[in-house]
Amino acid sequence: MTRLVLIASIWLAIAAPALAQQVPKKFQGNWVDRTQGPITIGASTIEFPGPGGSKYTITSIKPSESGDLLLVRYGPITNPVAEVFWYLTQVYGRDVLIQVRSNSPSDIFVYQRR
Repeated sequence: MTRLVLIASIWLAIAAPALAQQVPKKFQGNWVDRTQGPITIGASTIEFPGPGGSKYTITSIKPSESGDLLLVRYGPITNPVAEVFWYLTQVYGRDVLIQVRSNSPSDIFVYQRR
């Protein structure tokens, strides 16, 4: 019985934060960028379609007070592979998502909603 409780506790410690957090609806959807290609952001996943595409689990979300900026970690639950900032704004009345990698601030991608 003790072993079962221990296993359940470890699983909850790893998986529960990822399951509890969801990307706000205003960030979800299909986005396209001219250089990197399309991405699809779901409530708890991010997908890079196409040849060699991947689908990752979003493991951590930290919103700003305004809600227009998120710090997002994604990858396998046990080993997130990326940490990015997402900033949502509007340009000429269209939704624009700006992505900056936290470990490389010069890597900036600008996406428009499809």
